Amino acid sequence: PNGNLIGAGVYRESGKNYQSGVFVYRIDQETQGYQKWEYPISKEAYARMHPYADAEGKFVSGTRQFRDFFLDHLVWQEVQGLTIIGEQRRFDDDEDKYNDILVMQLDTTFKKQWATRIPKMQAAVWTQTDFTSYQFLRRHEKLYFLFNDNEENIPTTVSSIPQKVKVRDLNYLYS
Repeated sequence: PNGNLIGAGVYRESGKNYQSGVFVYRIDQETQGYQKWEYPISKEAYARMHPYADAEGKFVSGTRQFRDFFLDHLVWQEVQGLTIIGEQRRFDDDEDKYNDILVMQLDTTFKKQWATRIPKMQAAVWTQTDFTSYQFLRRHEKLYFLFNDNEENIPTTVSSIPQKVKVRDLNYLYS
């Protein structure tokens, strides 16, 4: 915005083996001043964002921990602020796993407005990943996420899906 540089990433606390939260920074074009904001995401907060779990209380599409997320998109809108979008990716031996999508909205002053986790579960042999991950599209104020999902990961009831997520066939639409 206004020629300023905005960046974001995930961070880990010392001694922890999972990511602890998201940070955002801004470098002012005129003053070269640097500002940083951190948004910790506890395991409990992350668990609350997940819409459903299996009988043992473990999440079908991931773990209870906020880990292995890669931030893919930073979307700035003059009215809404900054949208941060990332995906949980794990690379094990010959299998690549592309799981949940994390969406966080910050207002124009970089205060956190909301965050949600869109559950998905994908795995592919490392050389055949053409139909894994997701596609993100934006039209006006709406964000759309298109992806293939494992049948075992699809919720059985609409009430088990986060409020901000709408289901159309087997795809999740964020509105």
